[in-house]
Amino acid sequence: MARYTEYSFPAPARAFVVRLVRSGDQVQGTVRQIEAEDDPEAYYPSEEMPAAEALQLAQSRLEGQDAGQAVYVELEPGVEWDPSWGTLTR
Repeated sequence: MARYTEYSFPAPARAFVVRLVRSGDQVQGTVRQIEAEDDPEAYYPSEEMPAAEALQLAQSRLEGQDAGQAVYVELEPGVEWDPSWGTLTR
């Protein structure tokens, strides 16, 4: 099962962050990669997609990078973690 870490500023350079938001009755996600400095104004997120797809995209992009990196998850207000997505460490 996939493991994720709850996002807190600043995230380490080159980490992937999945932002989960409520859109109607669904949870949608975008994926961004942190540059050298975690500047919330200086990133280009992916298009919105279903949460499970966004999490899988971040995991697949993480493969091949340095061991020890994690995918971070930013839960917007109104979004609750779904255990079917994996394990979220807070």
